[in-house]
Amino acid sequence: MPWSNVSIDECHIISDFSPENNTRINENELNSDFLLISSNPGQSTRIESSLRAAYTQHNSGIDCLATLTLRDLSPLAIRSMILGLLMWKVKGAVVLAGDPPKSPNAKSLDDRSHRTTTMIKELQTLLKENSIESDAFKLGSVIDLGDSLENAVKLTCSKLENGVDFFVTQPVFSVAKIHEFESMLFERIKRPLEARIYYGLQLLRQGSVSFTDIPYAIQEEVAAGLDNTESLTEMASLLMSSGHRSFYTVAPIFPGGKRDYDICKSFNTTLKSMYQGTQGAGAD
Repeated sequence: MPWSNVSIDECHIISDFSPENNTRINENELNSDFLLISSNPGQSTRIESSLRAAYTQHNSGIDCLATLTLRDLSPLAIRSMILGLLMWKVKGAVVLAGDPPKSPNAKSLDDRSHRTTTMIKELQTLLKENSIESDAFKLGSVIDLGDSLENAVKLTCSKLENGVDFFVTQPVFSVAKIHEFESMLFERIKRPLEARIYYGLQLLRQGSVSFTDIPYAIQEEVAAGLDNTESLTEMASLLMSSGHRSFYTVAPIFPGGKRDYDICKSFNTTLKSMYQGTQGAGAD
């Protein structure tokens, strides 16, 4: 799906996908609009994100986004990877700083001048130099609502000023937190938001893990009912009722990196059915 077909009023889903830690490729169709290929989840050795995105885009026709992490890649490497993604018709890339390196001897890029915002600005220049239309390839970044909301707003504004086309958020389990963040953001920018925000909805199952804090009530839900689809569906319904149409769905993550993509595909189908239901209600 080209970005030109993505209407702000339509439900649009990006789903997280972990590349393999071996050479046995497993294709997964998740009934989402884009697959976001993660980059070395848990800092484990995996097929490199841009290569996996290009492979899937070319061989399966599934629209993909790559993840490019400043922790692991130099600015030169990132610029070169963007050219490769363009060659293979991948639809975009999410640029992020990445978690601090696990190894105490590893050199972090956090102390260098080429941070996320600067990198995105450079990449937008690269796209213009290659006459890439904005609907052919977009640059995204991440919002972390688990930290200070004031800090999240500040970073979001900085990224907007440097040319971010869209955002995905870390998983969030509170509609109130989303509304508070948006209120603070709009108060600061004082204009309509052009960059689409895909709010992170993480599916949980018994034994799965999360890299964000999970409310106690949801922990109890998972313990009693195997997963959190009920509360997550309710949260999505509340978001849709307030006009939100963009979601970033995250399949359960288990120790060792195993994922449950079946439940994610089912949830994506539910989201699209819910959206169709709101359209039908509006027509009446």
